[in-house]
Amino acid sequence: MQHRSNQPLGFNQQVQKPPQVEPSNNLENLLKAYITRNDALIQGQSTTLENLENQVGQLADEFRNKPQGVVLSNIRNHLSSESSNLENLLRAYMAKNDAILRTLENQTG
Repeated sequence: MQHRSNQPLGFNQQVQKPPQVEPSNNLENLLKAYITRNDALIQGQSTTLENLENQVGQLADEFRNKPQGVVLSNIRNHLSSESSNLENLLRAYMAKNDAILRTLENQTG
């Protein structure tokens, strides 16, 4: 004869809980994501600096190759347009970096 319990079927069975994600895993994942984004940001800055170095080098070459006695106003106009282009490039890049940093700050709390 089988021994029957008065308890409902499955009463003695342990309830399985879903695995809990350890807080350190969440923090680790956030940190990994931050590092990945930061590496991409640094790479972008490195590329921008290389481009700026190339542009400054090109300007230096142009000045070395200019004949003596060039009218100063021509040089000023050229410098003004070049520096304006560089300033616009830097402003756009800095705005992009600010947006990325704000996004990261919002994601991390």
